[in-house]
Amino acid sequence: MSARWKRVRKLKSGTRALRISVFGYHGKRNLGDDLFLKIMVDRLFASTGRRTKVVVNGVGSALPRMGLSRHNLDVNGQGQYSTSFRSYPMYASFIVHALRSDIIVFGGGTIFNSLPVRLMRILFWITPNTPKLAIGVSLGPFSKPAYKLALQGLLSGFNKILLRDRASVERVGEFPNFRISNDLVFSMHDEFGDLRATDKADRIVFALNWFGDSDLERNAFFDQCVQIVRKLQSDAANHEIEVVVFRTCVDPKDGDQRISELLSRHLARAGLAVLDVDYDGTMGSVKEVFARSKWAVASRMHAGVVADLCGCRVLQIAYASKVKDIYWAGVPAGIKIVNFVDFDVNNAVGHLVSNENAQAREEYTTILRDLTEVRAEFFS
Repeated sequence: MSARWKRVRKLKSGTRALRISVFGYHGKRNLGDDLFLKIMVDRLFASTGRRTKVVVNGVGSALPRMGLSRHNLDVNGQGQYSTSFRSYPMYASFIVHALRSDIIVFGGGTIFNSLPVRLMRILFWITPNTPKLAIGVSLGPFSKPAYKLALQGLLSGFNKILLRDRASVERVGEFPNFRISNDLVFSMHDEFGDLRATDKADRIVFALNWFGDSDLERNAFFDQCVQIVRKLQSDAANHEIEVVVFRTCVDPKDGDQRISELLSRHLARAGLAVLDVDYDGTMGSVKEVFARSKWAVASRMHAGVVADLCGCRVLQIAYASKVKDIYWAGVPAGIKIVNFVDFDVNNAVGHLVSNENAQAREEYTTILRDLTEVRAEFFS
């Protein structure tokens, strides 16, 4: 048994709380990142069998209210860091929490595109014997070749890296600690599965992030959204269609608030009644939106995944390569991947009204198997 594992085994046999540090893009009340944290707490950290303290190091302090406290865990967001190289006080917090940790976990999503490599080098240097995991992450695409090379030099320092796509391997090469799996949110089919059978109303949900280089480009897409609703109304014998604009990230810097306001105004000018809903950090707000909705148009990637898990027909807008990458094993029948500017409205509506079987695919359960193996190896 290696020195790093002897240390963890010794801690588990003692009375002191096991301390886990989580590093990721947490704390901004973003639906995807909040679900990542919930999944890691539920599927991994809650199984240690002893008193456990989880310190979340993120970019904000708004931790989700998703039942994290129901476990025998102390989950708090004491640590914060910044992607700015000038934020030395936050760097210090990052390092202090790492030094105190018994296990360090990075995840999930595309966090390695924003975590400063220089800071990660320091972390690896000061914690050589502390087990390190990366759970449900992507590697790249990289804006600079130098960043890719720097990250490649750190990957071998992880005990295990659970990747959510094959594209990551194509970008950085094979490493023995890699395991190609799926996006963490795929594991929530049991959480949302009962909603697949609920009676669906004639409701469409729009969940967008900021996009486009000009108002002209954005307005062109908004016009397509109006056309989609009108065609759905026509197919429903002109019954009224409920229109919901769901903001899944409430941080003003991310642009969701602005794009949601612009879309709502555009839909209202077209004579459509719109209900604006903000994600509030709870599972209840997510289920309330999707439980009785038939259709969803989402550029927010995890809004699309959750909508599919809830049984909606989904137009998943590929605003970045990661959207297609996470479906490396195949796109579920309930999802059609489109682009902002060049998708055909008639084809899009044809998908939304299709009766094709949209049962969750096997990939939606594969991640559960992989998380179970990680739990048995590191947290049991």
